[in-house]
Amino acid sequence: MNRENDMKKNCVVTLVVTTALNDVEIVTELLHPRWERKQAH
Repeated sequence: MNRENDMKKNCVVTLVVTTALNDVEIVTELLHPRWERKQAH
């Protein structure tokens, strides 16, 4: 039982981390052009 719970926790953690990294990449991609535009002006 403990091993199964640990596996589930590991799966959840990996999913959360991967989704968080993907969100960060998307946010940075969305924000970068804005920062470049501000610097250009």
